[in-house]
Amino acid sequence: MSSDYIEAIVILRDGADTARVRAWFGDCGFGTTSMHAGLLISGSESLFRTTFGMHQDLGQGGKIDTQLPTPAPVREWVSSIVIRRLPSLHAQQPT
Repeated sequence: MSSDYIEAIVILRDGADTARVRAWFGDCGFGTTSMHAGLLISGSESLFRTTFGMHQDLGQGGKIDTQLPTPAPVREWVSSIVIRRLPSLHAQQPT
């Protein structure tokens, strides 16, 4: 298992119990940071694989967004969880 560091965005539903969602992810071992519409969760790739039951290449090498399944304990409050593709570090050349 890789020890790569991963971040995912957790989008909350309207009226979600943010404190409970944040506590659940924290109890699982994720770092959590509040955002306007949800949370940023972070942790090792092995933590993501264990928590979300993922076997695919998480983030597909940073080329595409990866949608994660919402765990049952927070499904009531979470709209979606996604690992965003990495932005290009090279400026686009004007055409």
